[in-house]
Amino acid sequence: MRSRALAITLAGSLPLLALVIWPLARALPDFFDPCFFWGQQQAEMTAVLEADGPCRAIRGTSQTKTQAVVNLVLVQGGILAAVLLALAGAVLARPVLTVLGAGLIFLESIPLIFSFAFLTVFASGIFLLAARQMVSFGRVSRTGARVIGALALAALPLYLPSIFSGALFLVFLVAALAFVAAVGWWPAA
Repeated sequence: MRSRALAITLAGSLPLLALVIWPLARALPDFFDPCFFWGQQQAEMTAVLEADGPCRAIRGTSQTKTQAVVNLVLVQGGILAAVLLALAGAVLARPVLTVLGAGLIFLESIPLIFSFAFLTVFASGIFLLAARQMVSFGRVSRTGARVIGALALAALPLYLPSIFSGALFLVFLVAALAFVAAVGWWPAA
């Protein structure tokens, strides 16, 4: 059972790790690039490129360095913490840790609502499924799974009408929410 739970957790973790690594790989070099300007408004941006200067191009963002760090810590750091909790729960056969990881990754879908929220919500369901595979899935874990399932069920009516808007990510989000609700409320074996 432990190997099945670990395999399921790994399957849910790998796309999330890509979701963490990709933005970090894109954002970190900007912190050290002398040709990248932070906190710039488009109207303020004026630059002169010199032929022998260090910059071939100048780039910038309206986001400040502090805002970028906070965003990276809260979103990518939160996803990484959730993955580590879920993996620790699977390795140690502690479903409570895996359910905590599922809850944290479910909450991480809030700042990602217009991009990759469906992926984090689906991963939450995968982590709950992994926790259910553990022999020691007890009352506390079941209660946590049901709370997450209830949150997903409560969110479903908010997004269900929008699946006909043509936004494919909303269709995926509704399917992921239904999956989490089903796994969270699945009867005990």
